[in-house]
Amino acid sequence: MSPVSPNAWILRFISLTLMGVMVAVTATAQQSAKQTVLPVRIDPPEATLYVGESLRFAAIAGGAKNAAVKWSIQEPEGGRITDVGVYTAPRAIGIYHVVASSNTNPHAKATATVTVVVHYDVPQPQ
Repeated sequence: MSPVSPNAWILRFISLTLMGVMVAVTATAQQSAKQTVLPVRIDPPEATLYVGESLRFAAIAGGAKNAAVKWSIQEPEGGRITDVGVYTAPRAIGIYHVVASSNTNPHAKATATVTVVVHYDVPQPQ
């Protein structure tokens, strides 16, 4: 007999045919084990920062703000982020991506886009 998953039930029926031959019929009913993936969102979903500037991101996972998520940055030199979502932009301009992944389901994740620009003084009109 082949193995059965924990969410399956085996129903076994035994019957006799008119010729006296016993026939065993096995039916397996599989319960749907569909795992619900609760969405993850990042607030704000995009931001523009000056080089070296910091911003705190918030994660909303399964409807709970600042739920248990793992923070990371997609690009190797894309800045730093703390365990509580405080992002510090790198010293190089560019477009970077902050990622929040659910601790309970690593397949549930969200990405925020961060554009890092150079801060410069705007000349004052004379």
